[in-house]
Amino acid sequence: MSGHEHAQGEWETYWKETSRLATQPEADSRSIWDVEAAQASAKDIARFQAFMKPALPLVDLGCGSGIQTRCLAQHFPRVIGVDVSPSAVALAAQSHPHPTLQYRVLDVFDAEAVQAFRAEMGEVNIYMRTLLHLVQPAARARFAASIETLLGRHGVLYLYELGAAAGEYFQAWIHRNGMPVSLQRILKTGIQPGTVSREHVLAMFSPERFTVLADGEVMSAPVPVQVLGPSSTAALAQEAWAPPGYFMVLKPREP
Repeated sequence: MSGHEHAQGEWETYWKETSRLATQPEADSRSIWDVEAAQASAKDIARFQAFMKPALPLVDLGCGSGIQTRCLAQHFPRVIGVDVSPSAVALAAQSHPHPTLQYRVLDVFDAEAVQAFRAEMGEVNIYMRTLLHLVQPAARARFAASIETLLGRHGVLYLYELGAAAGEYFQAWIHRNGMPVSLQRILKTGIQPGTVSREHVLAMFSPERFTVLADGEVMSAPVPVQVLGPSSTAALAQEAWAPPGYFMVLKPREP
């Protein structure tokens, strides 16, 4: 099994379990990145909307449960939430529907699937929130190639990522508060989050091929999280989870 197929299986395992927990009233099915849309995509929109052609579909790449996707659909005429996990797509369609929104399964490491999606949808704009740090360094060139295919000549990419200091933040926060239950669920599947600095992004989307339209540092909105106690029982952490982040808006250069 190739690297991306292995990751696909891990994500399906994660989202299948998340969907199961969502049916249990007393269970905590939230993901560590599940920030309320008012504190995430609603603020992101102000950073990228002016750069995007509204006639192009907007793809929420790595949509997960669809929390941000539905918010995007309230501001853009056509939004498509895509994820590698069928269980994530099913959960998003059930939990966060919208009349102008559709959810689809798409593996960006499947070149044929990416080409077929591009042929069907045409050029698209892309919204990508806290996804890149989950792509392993060896796979980033293939990931960037798929993004270029989807964008075409006129699409615009918006990304929000964890800052370069996020790793240190995680270690210090966990030392003070304990392991977040929602992070522990991710790690149990074998998924290994990393960090992606601004320099890493510029290496993936080089200045020879892309223009940076806007960028800046942003603190994540504080999120209350449950942590594992000494007896493996969950309790609300005294400190909210708020890792540092940054955003970038990029557009392919004219040939």
